[in-house]
Amino acid sequence: MSNIVDQIAWIEQEYGYESPKPPKQKIVAEKINTDYLTASQQVTEVVDKIIDRDFSPTDLKPVLQYLAPELRWNEQALEKYYSLRKEQREDEDFTNEINNELNELLTITAGDVEIKDFLPDWIALPLNSYCKNTQTRQSIALLTFLTACSACHKVGTKILVDYSKNWLQPPLLFSLLVSPTGQGKSPIVDALIQEPFSSIQSEWKKAYDQQKQDHKFELDDIKGLPKEEQIAAMREVVPPPDREKILFSTDPTIIGLNLQFNTYPEQGILGLYDEASKLFAFDRTASGKSDRADLLSYYNGYGVSELRKDGIRTNVPQTSLSILGAIQPELLLELMSGCEDPSGQWARFIICNQPLQRKLPSRNQPMIEMKDFLINIYQRILKAPKTLYTLDEAAGKLFDDYLYFDVESKRMTTNQLGLAALYGKVGGKVARLALTLQAIEMLETDRVDKALIKIETMEKAIALDKFFTNQSKAFYAISMANQNELSPKLALIVNRSKQVGPLTARDVQRFILAFRKDDPSQIREWFKRLEKLGKGKCHGTGNRLTFNARL
Repeated sequence: MSNIVDQIAWIEQEYGYESPKPPKQKIVAEKINTDYLTASQQVTEVVDKIIDRDFSPTDLKPVLQYLAPELRWNEQALEKYYSLRKEQREDEDFTNEINNELNELLTITAGDVEIKDFLPDWIALPLNSYCKNTQTRQSIALLTFLTACSACHKVGTKILVDYSKNWLQPPLLFSLLVSPTGQGKSPIVDALIQEPFSSIQSEWKKAYDQQKQDHKFELDDIKGLPKEEQIAAMREVVPPPDREKILFSTDPTIIGLNLQFNTYPEQGILGLYDEASKLFAFDRTASGKSDRADLLSYYNGYGVSELRKDGIRTNVPQTSLSILGAIQPELLLELMSGCEDPSGQWARFIICNQPLQRKLPSRNQPMIEMKDFLINIYQRILKAPKTLYTLDEAAGKLFDDYLYFDVESKRMTTNQLGLAALYGKVGGKVARLALTLQAIEMLETDRVDKALIKIETMEKAIALDKFFTNQSKAFYAISMANQNELSPKLALIVNRSKQVGPLTARDVQRFILAFRKDDPSQIREWFKRLEKLGKGKCHGTGNRLTFNARL
């Protein structure tokens, strides 16, 4: 036998022949593998159908007892596989849900608007250049500018949203600029509002002082007349108002606002709060009267009839108070306390976020002088007559489609009370934005009173509302993160990493308020989950594990 083996080896070497190998073992292995996969797929399909039927525990037992012999499985093994498969599917569904929610949150926090899409070029270009120099989001500048314009309309200017409902909206806006300290909220408010408004108000003060001086001279002249003529002359004298006219106030009280409206019933006012936390310090008068209800009622432009024991102090048919405040996100979250918003107080505000952003030098860029440019715009709106704006047919249809078939369905299905209140105020906000956008558009032709709003303007107003609604949703998500909702917490990690680069669990714990009570090991597990979802890369191991969203 050994000679035969040597001969076969020599033939293979000499002629390149290869002895055939017995295929039996390979064929058996392939057959076993194929049979196993077929059986596994069959069992998985059957178990998935059982899971989809969602049997009650009492009904499930006999079903598995019946199917086990058919599938050639042990009953206990089938029950265990059923439990594992159900847990796996629930985990997959949860992961998909988390991923969808996370993608939505990252989308709404990442974008910004282009000013040129909403304002005429002769206004958009200077504003855009100013934003580049100051590294300010265009949405912040746009909202600041629109809020300033909204305060310049004559009291009584309104938009007729729907004739059948007698639905009227004033132009006034309540706006909040939300960003961490040091991101440049105050400088842009100062440049776009306070400086031009102060100049306009200064001119009004000069006119008021001159009016008082003229009145004094007139009285002095009357004193030199005979007594009978003095009496007749005094009947013709018109005294100046008891207070000067203002366009804005940095710390208005309810009493002060009412007296101002009573003295100048055609003039709107802008409440300007560099620290908006004091805006919500209600009941500052310690009189037992709540300022909250008065503040909220101003939003609708309703009149004021204030009766006190010494008589009527204020009696005006309509008012116009716009508000612009700047506040840090942590302070606002504390004030909102859960974002449930039962009174719709926060839903009245348009929120715009300025996230943490690195500042860059702009020393060699040309300076953009905004003051005189903006004074001209604001004064032209101030001089326009009281106007009733209306929608043309196409604009009205677009408004109805957006409000009743898009926003309303969200309002009826959301399980967040704060968002439900927010959606409930969308119609009024869209109408107000459309009114002011129309007034700005007509400045180019010196026809601020051209009152018919067309579909192009309504498209802009709806696009702006969608953006600002998303801004509010992104902010409400921070509140949900504080309540340990997973998707918002993951979004906070990703956004922080995009701002500053790689993060450790300690970084997340120190710099994001929602993670203060979370264990570092849990944060690192969230890093790994984010990597699996494709939102970044993890580097290192153990307590040195980092997450970087900058792919």
